[in-house]
Amino acid sequence: MVLLLEINKLRIVEELLFSVTNVIENSDTLRDKQKWIENLLLVFKNVIAAKDQCYLMLNLEKAKFDDICDLILNFFGLVIMEITRSTLVALYAVVPHEWVY
Repeated sequence: MVLLLEINKLRIVEELLFSVTNVIENSDTLRDKQKWIENLLLVFKNVIAAKDQCYLMLNLEKAKFDDICDLILNFFGLVIMEITRSTLVALYAVVPHEWVY
């Protein structure tokens, strides 16, 4: 985030919100909804683990897709979607923030 601000010659003027999230449960909830709570905690842990990652979105001509296929298939969390009535495909991937200018 700081790098993005620096690149665009911006600075933080004031922090509007700081947040802390806690999961609180009782024994009945834990017994009845244990799997749901475990999944929720996994989501939070993944968000924290991805703090140095970026979500890259790219529209690419279908004709050029094969040219870069080897490179993009190494991305973690790669999603490829065909765009309806278009010659484009949409690529979404999680990449290290150093890869994004």
